[in-house]
Amino acid sequence: MRGKIYVDDLSEPRTGIMMSPEGAFIAGKPDNQAFNKQLSIYLEEIIQTGAPIRDTDDLWFYIDDPKWVNQFPQLFPSRTPFREDRLHFSCSLPAQDWGRCLPEGYKIIRADSALDVDSLRFPDDVWDWVKNDLDHYLERGFGAVLVLDDGVISWCTADCASGDRCEIGIITTAGERRKGFGALTVSAALDFCHRLGFREVGWHCSANNRGSIATAEKVGFKEKSKYYAWVCKNE
Repeated sequence: MRGKIYVDDLSEPRTGIMMSPEGAFIAGKPDNQAFNKQLSIYLEEIIQTGAPIRDTDDLWFYIDDPKWVNQFPQLFPSRTPFREDRLHFSCSLPAQDWGRCLPEGYKIIRADSALDVDSLRFPDDVWDWVKNDLDHYLERGFGAVLVLDDGVISWCTADCASGDRCEIGIITTAGERRKGFGALTVSAALDFCHRLGFREVGWHCSANNRGSIATAEKVGFKEKSKYYAWVCKNE
């Protein structure tokens, strides 16, 4: 996935921020006041105008050192970030034979560079989730799409990869949830991951997202770790 990295010094960086579609990552020396002053201006602009990569007014970010919390009043003078507890799940193999579980009339399509996006009908909520940087994603990423009569029901994205590990995300259109479609689409995506040589697939969600947790566990994901993110909202 595309991203941007800013540091205080190119040759000997002490502090930096990485902006990605998965949020911002702030790392390094927390008391670097000169950098923090400029960082505050940059973050405030993002919050007020929308993130430069992900189309949202909210800024999600992660820190590598708890001491960064002491710098929040300087970094976020107009609002206070709140902490969200999150879970990381991991899976090595799909838990079900998705091909035998497809209901009549439904089909799974691979989401990669060969996908004809224009041939599909997207519900608004699914389109809002996948539209940003879609061409770049399909060029380099992959996933699985569950469709009925060319209408998208679920979209599972395998969007971040490193070595033999990757991460996936899933969305099912609001009117078709709690029917097992999400788990079915994730199972197909896991199968694709395995065929491509990935040996560990990750899944992240809010600790309060019972639907996401239930889907992950149904497919065969196991909780690997607990962590937290910080959220700064423009509301």
